[in-house]
Amino acid sequence: MSKVLKVGLLLLLVAVAASAYAVAEENGAPKENKQLPQIDDYGVTNKCPANQPFKWNCNYCTCGPEGKDASCTRMACPQH
Repeated sequence: MSKVLKVGLLLLLVAVAASAYAVAEENGAPKENKQLPQIDDYGVTNKCPANQPFKWNCNYCTCGPEGKDASCTRMACPQH
């Protein structure tokens, strides 16, 4: 692979990463200083505050419009 192609691919990767970060910020990604409700039993009850962000264990979620079926990050949480 030529050096020019490698540099081009690297620049493309950086641009995609920067775009993804900007979109996450626009979509209201949780800020570290923002206090979100912690719902530890979401995995059992599947209930959450409709259309609201919350934390489930170490993951960030946004609840669905009917108060269930949230969309969450999928980080592996450390065991306590």
